[in-house]
Amino acid sequence: MKLNLDGKAAPICSNSEEKGLESVSRIDMRGVDSSTSAEWKGNTQIDPALLHSDEDEEFRDSGRLLFWTGHAILETEDGKIYNTIRKEVGELKPFWPYQAEKPSGKHSFIVVSRKYDDNSVKVIKAERKLNVLVVKWEDPVKHVASRICAGEVDEEAWIGLEKEREWILVTLT
Repeated sequence: MKLNLDGKAAPICSNSEEKGLESVSRIDMRGVDSSTSAEWKGNTQIDPALLHSDEDEEFRDSGRLLFWTGHAILETEDGKIYNTIRKEVGELKPFWPYQAEKPSGKHSFIVVSRKYDDNSVKVIKAERKLNVLVVKWEDPVKHVASRICAGEVDEEAWIGLEKEREWILVTLT
């Protein structure tokens, strides 16, 4: 038995028995190909010395999420995100509808994924936007961060940051 959405018990059935549910058949990249999809990353060359976290060159599992990503400092005001020349490049998005935190001023942003329009079950469409997190640095030297809120940034605008963005190893707490 399983618990249905209405809170009532229902028998468990396999996917083949369920009617009306089909898996996503394809992802429409909408012109985003291998030559353009990674431009937001910039230079991704990694210094081998950064791959190990201690003198013994052994990886120590902290239980935290550790990943390489793009980072830039952008400005926020009234839920909007601006680049260094004050052009609007994105907006802050709450994780939950009741989440109202919309910080103002300069903040660190890290990319977490490409944005996809998943309103259709059959075709998921890639968008030219990046999902980002606004983070505060718990340890700026080791790039240990915690999230403040989330947002979306125009991919072309992120690529245009060039010298203002960097490729870093981030640890999320």
